[in-house]
Amino acid sequence: MSQIQEAGPDQKGPSFHNSRALLQRIDALPRGPEWICSTFRITGDELDKNGDRRTEDIELWHRDPVECIKELISNSAFRDKLAYAPLRMYEDEQRMNRIYNEMWTCDWWWNTQVWMMTIVQDNVRHLTGHRISCDPVQQLRLSFLHWIKPSFQGSVGISRHGLCT
Repeated sequence: MSQIQEAGPDQKGPSFHNSRALLQRIDALPRGPEWICSTFRITGDELDKNGDRRTEDIELWHRDPVECIKELISNSAFRDKLAYAPLRMYEDEQRMNRIYNEMWTCDWWWNTQVWMMTIVQDNVRHLTGHRISCDPVQQLRLSFLHWIKPSFQGSVGISRHGLCT
């Protein structure tokens, strides 16, 4: 790839002159969390010439999901596009027609949040002998989130519209 062809008169041309300029632009992009390579061996159902099951070493490249979430939350481009709690939206004032258009508008997130609050209440009651009486989001912040992992502060959703603007 020595030279990039110029675009036609009706098209906007590329913002680079050649492959080196393209690669320099790619290298200048934000990197995000480091990639991790985990190697593991899988055993198949095919037999080798000795009658043993064949094995293969596989590389899985991944990133730490907690670090990815931290990166997304700290990215100012998503500041107004993040949702930290479920939301029920309706098309009408009578609440007859529910809107399902984002992850936080679905029943799964709502049910999971209710289930987690129940666990929090039960465990706080068991540990302290007291029932906590604050709003559900505050309950999650105060107790359950500290169980999972201190650096992970709950589920977060990014608007699909936020990714395109």
